[in-house]
Parts: sequence; C-alpha cells; structure tokens
Amino acid sequence: MIKGSDHIHDALTKLADVDEVLEQNKDVPFVKRIRDPKNYPTKRVRGGRATHQMASAEVDGKEIAYPTLRHKETKGLGKIFRPKGKLYRDADPITAVRSGNYVKFPTAAKADEFARGSWKKSKSWNK
Repeated sequence: MIKGSDHIHDALTKLADVDEVLEQNKDVPFVKRIRDPKNYPTKRVRGGRATHQMASAEVDGKEIAYPTLRHKETKGLGKIFRPKGKLYRDADPITAVRSGNYVKFPTAAKADEFARGSWKKSKSWNK
C-alpha cells in the first residue's frame, strides 16, 4: 500500500458521500440551489455575496443540516429565467424542518461537516 493512500481514499469517499447525499435529497429546496446556484439570487454578506449559509442542529432526535439563508420564491421568473425571489435569513431549525428544507444525517458530526461546507466539494457545486 502506498503511504498516505488511506487519506486519499478517505477524501474520495467523503466526496462521493457528499454527491450521494445531494442526489438522495435533490428535491429539498436548498439542495436544488446547491445543484444549480447560478439560477438563484445571491445575498450581500460581509466580504461579498452568498448563495448559501448553513447550520446543523438536533431536532426531535434527528441530526440535520439546514440553510440559514433561505430562498423565498415569488410569482414569475426573474432576469435570465432565474426563479424570481429573494434570499432571507432564518436560523431557526424548526422552520427548516416544518418546510422540509433540511437534510438528515446519521451523526451530529456528519451534519456539522456538511453545514460547515463539505457540500462545496461536490460535483454539483463545482460544475
């Protein structure tokens, strides 16, 4: 075995896991934005513009990752056929769960890893 190959394998497994999570949750609203970020609005944040901001929490025994920057659609289409609407802040995990705008994970560590940005390594985000 090549020295360091375990780390390479772990990294590849993590990347595959992220893409698998996104594929399995492709109908979740914030996952749609991850998979197609150019077709959604951005929000001005310190240091630039953002399409996503995430958090993790335990809700009713479920470990979840959810957006704290959410998309509110309005009627019609925006410029260049983007879904019209705006991004707004809502850090409450309960409203994310009630609206189905979350992804469940087996552990708090996995949910936190995703919320901290492991999704940015996905094929969807980097296309």
